[in-house]
Amino acid sequence: MKSHNEKYLENKIESLKDELENFIRKSLKEDFSNFSDITREMVENSVMSSGKRIRPLLFSLISLSLGIPKKTIMHVSYGIELSHAFTLVHDDLIDRPIQRRGNPPIFKLAGEEIALLIGDLLFSKSIIPLSQFPKSSKFFIEKMCDVIEGQIIDVLWSKGKFNSHSQSEKEKIIVEIQSKKTSSLFRISSVLPAIIFEESNRLKSDKMRKSVLLLIKNLDMFGYHFGLAFQTLDDIKDIEEDRKINSPNILLILGKEKTYELLKSNVSRAEKYLNACEEIILALSKKGFKYIELLKFLVKETVGYEKII
Repeated sequence: MKSHNEKYLENKIESLKDELENFIRKSLKEDFSNFSDITREMVENSVMSSGKRIRPLLFSLISLSLGIPKKTIMHVSYGIELSHAFTLVHDDLIDRPIQRRGNPPIFKLAGEEIALLIGDLLFSKSIIPLSQFPKSSKFFIEKMCDVIEGQIIDVLWSKGKFNSHSQSEKEKIIVEIQSKKTSSLFRISSVLPAIIFEESNRLKSDKMRKSVLLLIKNLDMFGYHFGLAFQTLDDIKDIEEDRKINSPNILLILGKEKTYELLKSNVSRAEKYLNACEEIILALSKKGFKYIELLKFLVKETVGYEKII
């Protein structure tokens, strides 16, 4: 049973999520108003069924802790969700699932050609909110390239290209897939607030500049380990489905004991780097404390593994 404070934090996160949902829905209508009916429908289907909004929540809470303007936060969060939806549309084209969160995937609704183009459109649009921040745009695009490379390795795995590799090589490959395909999106959501903060403020002293650089490094490591923990939990839940389609699944490769140890290690490291970030954020921004508390709660709720293992 959750404590009074946990319920309070849960309600605050739910309120922020609702705000994000409303902004995303409104932005989709404005952004795609000149497109065809089928395009608007497929875009809405792909973006509005994207689940828990962990990535934009992550970005929003870190941004709020740094005092980044709400307007910027909402627009970039929207871009992050478009990029996430792009990965799901193209994933479904490759993996051929019957459903995506209880609904038919885009390729089943509109055909493969349209689904491919919808994914391309989503990715193209996702870059626009960052156009006023050159360093942030560069980081975003580089990490999205990593996501695509991770998917390429995933496809090669599914085609049996690594079957002859040794066990230790397979373990390295599956961690590479997870770090590129999943962690990259978490790194985007974690690091962009600090880069935007750097681009938006005249950092007056060497001390402040060094603090921001250290924050970027710690947020990057936090996002990396948080993303790995998130994907490992996903693999544990999806093991039977992944087994059927020969999709890379860390539990199938490492076995239960090693997988659970890796999960615990990644959660512990994510928490360690988040604590290091907290120190720096509180020195940079007076608004930091209440949002860091929400961020820690979000992490705990997202990758809390106690009920599973």
